[in-house]
Amino acid sequence: ILVEGVHFLSTDSPASVAWKLLAVNLSDLASMGAKPGSYTLGVAFPKEIDVDWIKHFAAGLGKVQDIFNITLVGGDTVMTGGPITLSLTAFGYVPKNRMLRRNGAAVGDIIYVSGTIGGAYLGLQQRLGKLRGLSEVTQKFFISRYQRPIPRIELGIKLIDIATAATDISDGLAADLANLCRESRVSTSLLARSIPLDKAVRHLVSDEQVTMANILSGGDDYELLFTAPKSEALKIQKIASQIKIQVSAIGEIEKGPGKVVFIGDDGKAIKFESTGYKHF
Repeated sequence: ILVEGVHFLSTDSPASVAWKLLAVNLSDLASMGAKPGSYTLGVAFPKEIDVDWIKHFAAGLGKVQDIFNITLVGGDTVMTGGPITLSLTAFGYVPKNRMLRRNGAAVGDIIYVSGTIGGAYLGLQQRLGKLRGLSEVTQKFFISRYQRPIPRIELGIKLIDIATAATDISDGLAADLANLCRESRVSTSLLARSIPLDKAVRHLVSDEQVTMANILSGGDDYELLFTAPKSEALKIQKIASQIKIQVSAIGEIEKGPGKVVFIGDDGKAIKFESTGYKHF
């Protein structure tokens, strides 16, 4: 479910809202190694909504579903006295008994993450006017990461029978890694410097406009976070090369009761006000 004012801004274009609505659901499928099939859509529009918004939203949705080869099969449309509310349910297919889950990480497994972290969080901060001194190119890059995430569908499918556990990063790397470790009943302690960041993100951290705690808990990255045995390292890098996606090893699974610690450059554990977004 995406709600205006919670998951997207009222000033976001309807085409970008359509992209994000479908992409974040496809990211869930990717984290399970599923091939997209179809989706249903429920929309609640305010009575005073501009009909052009709906037209552009529908057109944008049509384009993104074609890109990711998924089909709308049903749903409902209603009027609401509240903000625009969009509920999408995506269905995908995975070989029987081979779905990627969050509870299979084992001690000694390597922790991997696709792409880079933090750009989407900074895109939201840029849209809210909280960043300064960024070039127009950098602003557009961050905003694109926030509004139009890329679901790692192909990577997820190729990780079947390789990854021991997987999830996508929606609420923040710190929160989603903690969820994976808790489900798998393991722990980890990893260096914050091992997290892949874009050059512009590193600059803002070094400039102290944001902290590593902000980046690790910011959310909306929709990259894949997964674990795999050390013996699969070469195979994973080969897959990454084939599909032209950056995949980085960021740590190792350890014994423990679901605890996750990030160590900063000062050698101390990073403290979080919150490890990720919480609805309640």
